[in-house]
Amino acid sequence: MVIGAKAGIAFLGAGTLALAAASAVQAAPIYSQTFSSTATGVLTGTSPTTDTGGATWQLAGNAGSDWTASGGAPTVTGALSPAAEYLPLTVSSGNIYTLTVTDLAPVAGTTTNWLAVGFFNSTSNEILSTASQGPWMLLRDTGYIQAFAGPGGLGNGQSFNGDNGANAGYGPVSLGGTAKVVLNTEAAAWTASWYYNGTQLGTTYTYTANPTNSLGAGFLTFQNVSGSVGSINVTDATPEPAALSLIGLSAGGLLLMKRRRAS
Repeated sequence: MVIGAKAGIAFLGAGTLALAAASAVQAAPIYSQTFSSTATGVLTGTSPTTDTGGATWQLAGNAGSDWTASGGAPTVTGALSPAAEYLPLTVSSGNIYTLTVTDLAPVAGTTTNWLAVGFFNSTSNEILSTASQGPWMLLRDTGYIQAFAGPGGLGNGQSFNGDNGANAGYGPVSLGGTAKVVLNTEAAAWTASWYYNGTQLGTTYTYTANPTNSLGAGFLTFQNVSGSVGSINVTDATPEPAALSLIGLSAGGLLLMKRRRAS
């Protein structure tokens, strides 16, 4: 059946509104920083390049175990989370938070040592063993990845996991890639997903108990592994009220077109 002129206009109008609505759903920057190899000093206490809230880098770990301002991990030994650097983040329902870290490159470690990125509890020294942990992922210098949703640190709530042997987790992958952790709070039950070089790892995890809304976005080193990161970006995306209205108008236009074709 040929669509009439009025129906065609309704169809085009609805499509235009739908495109406008989609374009209104954008990822807004919260933090971003590209680390320079010439930067000196420690990262703790400095400000990221892009910051919407006046935050500074915080150390959660042993005193003196700061990352460098150039994005380098310290060589440390000791506690479970001796060298974590994070930017404070208050998570709200209805958003999609994305943490992206480029050039994730652990070196000089063993299969039980690694670098990690994610949404960590920013209030505890032992951030990987607390019950309010957010989603995070680790990369070993062997090229194997493990991802965890928390709460509960290493032992619970993981999307996929293995033992701490040479073949633990997903991989092997090339070192120095881009890691991404996504925390989606749009639904009542939040979800988490993990990516490396654009490929989703494991499956999307749905929480039975949501993490705390007080988190830190950043990275850490475990035991005596060293290495570095190249940049960090933290964004949130949420449909704007105008976008929701446009979606409703778009649906109404399509319904009108259908009724006119039926008459």
